[in-house]
Amino acid sequence: MARPVMHDDSLKQQLLEVTAGLVDREGPARVTLRDVAAAAGTSTTAVYALFGGKSQLLTAVMDYGFRSFRESQEQAAHGGLQGLGIATGPGHWNILRCTG
Repeated sequence: MARPVMHDDSLKQQLLEVTAGLVDREGPARVTLRDVAAAAGTSTTAVYALFGGKSQLLTAVMDYGFRSFRESQEQAAHGGLQGLGIATGPGHWNILRCTG
C-alpha cells in the first residue's frame, strides 16, 4: 500500500520562496535546513521529504528562479526571450549552464 502524502505542493512552493529569501539575505553557505523549516513554520522532516537535502533544495531554488524569470520574460513581450532579443544564441545558454 502506498504511503499517504504528508506534504503538499503549497508547502513545497512556500519552502522554495522562504529558501530564496534566506539565501538572498544570508548566502547559501549560511542557510541551514532548520532555518528554512523554522521560517516556513514546518519541520526539517518536511524539507527532507520534499527535497532530499540541502543541495537538492538549493538546486530546486535555482530552477525555480530561472523558471520564474523565463515566465516573467514571456509575459513581458510577445515571443518571450527571443522577442526581447535576449539569449538568442547558443552561447548565451552555455554561459547559464556553466554558472549553475
